[in-house]
Amino acid sequence: MTATCVTSSMFLTAMAPNLLAIDLIAKGANITIEWGAWAKIMVPLMLPLFLVTPLLVYWIYPPTQKTSPEAPAWAAEELKKMGTISLKEILMASFAGLALILWIFGKEFKIDATIAAVSIVAAIVLTRVITWDDVIGNKPAWNIFIWFATLVALASGLNDVGVLKWIGKGTEVYLLGLTPTILMISMIVFFFVLHYFFASLTAHTTALLPIFIVIAAKLIAPEQLTTFMILLTSTIGLMGIITPYGTGPLPIWYGAGYISQGKWWALGAIFALIFMSVLLLGVFIFL
Repeated sequence: MTATCVTSSMFLTAMAPNLLAIDLIAKGANITIEWGAWAKIMVPLMLPLFLVTPLLVYWIYPPTQKTSPEAPAWAAEELKKMGTISLKEILMASFAGLALILWIFGKEFKIDATIAAVSIVAAIVLTRVITWDDVIGNKPAWNIFIWFATLVALASGLNDVGVLKWIGKGTEVYLLGLTPTILMISMIVFFFVLHYFFASLTAHTTALLPIFIVIAAKLIAPEQLTTFMILLTSTIGLMGIITPYGTGPLPIWYGAGYISQGKWWALGAIFALIFMSVLLLGVFIFL
């Protein structure tokens, strides 16, 4: 889970709340964040952390069983059962690669990310990689589609009627005396730590990010704003590690009973400190 949290912050399309966040930023601060712009900052910042995370976990919380001679034999047998790669699998990999290219270079090709996604889904259905029944029967995907659109509309409505500006105006008076660097660090840390009060990354993003966007748009220099927004929203992926309920998959892992409640909270705090320290380096490197 620690590695998953790191990769969730590395790429814009790594999880749904990232996409929700950039949509809120576009509406609240009139800033469009592209896949490539996000990756340009977050990949070099998080790649070293991703590479050392397994070693950190092994050192901080070593496994009770450190060898498994049966695993390679079992994996080889399972691969043999799967057989050779099929045409549908090749097509699926090709379409996924094409979608990624269009997300990264869509601005240069003048292709909107939404158009790219819909076109790829249509191509997958037309080539019979999946059927239309597979599409309409994917309940988790439709669930995300509905709440995603609803939450974006709700946040946009709050912005339109002036609620977020009112909250931001009342908050900014307490931040005016801070230097730009201290201000940005404080906002990132505060946004991260507040996740202790949320059991969902989406709920956290919807409830708090619009307010932080309004404050940042008023107090941070325009030439620094886009980079700051990327660093701020990248915390969404990282913050999931701090509690046993911080993100959707964590209650499943915690419920398995392998890690005690006290140990989980302690490990969450340790990795939160490590992740936050690396992220805050980005303030000094990129801003």
